[in-house]
Amino acid sequence: MSSSKVILTALVGLAVLLVVGLLSAGALLRSDLMQNQIRERLSRALQMEVRFESFRPGILGATDLGNFTAFNTSGDSLSAREISLQLRLLPLLKGNIVFSSLNVTDLRLVRLEPAPVPAGTAPTGDAAAQKETSSGGPSPFFLRNPLTSLRELTVTNASLDWQRADGRSKMQMAGVDISLRAVGGGKSEGELHIKQGTFLEMVALTGFQSSLECLNQTLYAKHFTAHCGGGLVEGSAEWGMADMQPFTLQLSGTGVDLAVMSEELPGTRLSGAAEGALELRGPWLDQKSWVGGGRLDIREGTMPKLQLLKSIGQIFQIQELATLKLQLAEVRFRIGEGSLWLDPFNLNGGDIVFSAPGRAGFSGELELNAQLTLPGRLLGGKMGQLLGGRFTAPDADGRQSVAFQVTGTAQNPKTDLMERVVGGDLGKLVGGLLGGFLKPRKAEAPDAKETKPAPSAESTEAPRDPNRDSKSHP
Repeated sequence: MSSSKVILTALVGLAVLLVVGLLSAGALLRSDLMQNQIRERLSRALQMEVRFESFRPGILGATDLGNFTAFNTSGDSLSAREISLQLRLLPLLKGNIVFSSLNVTDLRLVRLEPAPVPAGTAPTGDAAAQKETSSGGPSPFFLRNPLTSLRELTVTNASLDWQRADGRSKMQMAGVDISLRAVGGGKSEGELHIKQGTFLEMVALTGFQSSLECLNQTLYAKHFTAHCGGGLVEGSAEWGMADMQPFTLQLSGTGVDLAVMSEELPGTRLSGAAEGALELRGPWLDQKSWVGGGRLDIREGTMPKLQLLKSIGQIFQIQELATLKLQLAEVRFRIGEGSLWLDPFNLNGGDIVFSAPGRAGFSGELELNAQLTLPGRLLGGKMGQLLGGRFTAPDADGRQSVAFQVTGTAQNPKTDLMERVVGGDLGKLVGGLLGGFLKPRKAEAPDAKETKPAPSAESTEAPRDPNRDSKSHP
């Protein structure tokens, strides 16, 4: 047999084997067994239970999963309108599932933080699993080694809603686009864009963008930028994607107009020119091991209605404390041992100065050594004359101060101020009574008046005669 016939026979044989292999792979891919393997593979990667309503297999093309959902027992969920998977052919012929590309459209992630377990309580069931998560166990949305086999990852129009246990928002993001593509040598490169995001209901960013690099299971954003209140935020970050690998974050913000930023935060009304910086690092899953520090300066602004200062203002009948006008707010902090260590924390309103160095825990608990300094003229009211004797003697500028402790939580701070100015058990009693009367309401009357619409022409007409109405409606 001639060599040309041998080559032709070999090519025909290979073609037949390829066709048979593709047909076998197609039949395998369409089988319930393969669907279950894909579901289990994604469940292990996401550490969540996975479901999808439609399954459109492709051998040489993409395999599409329609109306994809994933969830866990903690209430966290993940959904996507469509996920397209490209499977590697050779492993597939052997019955193995290996993804070469992953494209996700309209992804939505919802994260619900578990309520803290009371001290001294032995967690059981889901509470035990949640405690394991917070102390270094598996975490929601933690994709195990997502890029070890992927050559391409694309996420389009994603959103994130991360809520605290008390229902307040911890983080929200919208319009998130991510792309990563392998470039060789175990390295991937790409980009990240975020249309808008809010953090702790206090900071709003828009137009976030960064280049990405992934190497040795670590994701790098070597330089990112974003807009905040007309100013610029920039920095860098690293995130280790394997269990307990540390992350690092460095950022700084300049030229931030808080009034402009507040327009993106419903319910928050700040003003002033702000700048600051933050450095943070540690294992992502163990907040108690985070370390770092930072600073924040606000000039010529106003603080929102801080309930602590508002209550003190009501006690001493000092209206200026309800909304403090700042010349300078100066905050320096260190992060460690699960807390922010504030030193200094100064709100300087010129005549009025409030300082409160101390500890603010990640869970909201407060241990602050506060001092309030006022001009003597503000203590001229009846309550000031009655209680002002416990303030220091006037200094050269006529200002007097009082020191007290702040405890409780950020949402419900408590002080021993009345004990200091009244003294003894009587101070505790008065403080408790005033605390009950001064407790913040869900909707304050002044705010309701401000938002009440002006009366219409109909509302200014004379009231109807009730007897006339009753006649028409027996």
